[in-house]
Amino acid sequence: MALVQAIGQAATRAAAAAGRVSLVAAKLAQDPRQGAAILQSVGGHAVADIQAAASGLSQLRGTGQGLADTDRSAMGRAYGALDNAVAAIQDKAGRIVAAVAQAGSATQQIAKQLAEAGQALKQANTRAQQQHPLAAGPVPTATPSPTTQRAATTSPFTGATGPASHLLILTAPSGTFYFNLSTAAHDSFKRQTAYNVASQDRLTRRPALQAVSQGGETITLSGAIFTAADFGTGAPGIGQLTRLRKIGYALEPVTLTTGFGEVLGRWYLVKIDEEQAGLLSNGAPRKQSFTLEFQRYGEDYTNG
Repeated sequence: MALVQAIGQAATRAAAAAGRVSLVAAKLAQDPRQGAAILQSVGGHAVADIQAAASGLSQLRGTGQGLADTDRSAMGRAYGALDNAVAAIQDKAGRIVAAVAQAGSATQQIAKQLAEAGQALKQANTRAQQQHPLAAGPVPTATPSPTTQRAATTSPFTGATGPASHLLILTAPSGTFYFNLSTAAHDSFKRQTAYNVASQDRLTRRPALQAVSQGGETITLSGAIFTAADFGTGAPGIGQLTRLRKIGYALEPVTLTTGFGEVLGRWYLVKIDEEQAGLLSNGAPRKQSFTLEFQRYGEDYTNG
């Protein structure tokens, strides 16, 4: 179990770094001067996260033989999240290096460190996955299609990275939560983006508008947990929302990544709504309807 936790912690650090690197790359594309300022502010944190993830993978011991199926499945999912984060870091770091080619030496040095750390993490991830060939993705929830069966032969972790393995990945300092049929499956994903534009009334004329800031973003997930259902991995149980509440109580930003590998960035879990239905004689619910609300975590940076 300690082996699985160590890989999960490396995946968490890598995902956090991928979020920061993606933010820097996006800002550099929009405004090179502002992007360079953000790189100087958060680049060091990203490098530290990448190096910590690579160090953790390099210190892994054992081949994973004798692990239970659930632990092997968790290992496979963690490696799948690592693959997504490594790919994002490599892609964005390359763009950052190219974008700051004409910037100051300090900015170029941070970009170079990002690229080098990303390459080291890729190598550590490759070695670790070769060390643990027994890792497997989650048990299929339905008969796989011929396309899925063909894809399963290309990588030992295809089950972790395929589009049907999980809906969303939440990575927090305390661990990783996977949204899928065996935990909490949402059937509605709503994302709202606001732009802060101030209005000033004017006599006999239309109000004057002034763009103030980027505003905030909100993600709302809605779904249901059928506590007694069996999708091939056992009943989810009624403890899934409790796990999410513990993540919220930590009051720390989390990184959200879609099942197909898109890093959505860092967010705060700000609200959990739960409604229980179909109560048994002991009060246990057959169904838990839930709504989760996340608000975007604004990265700090210095104005250049």
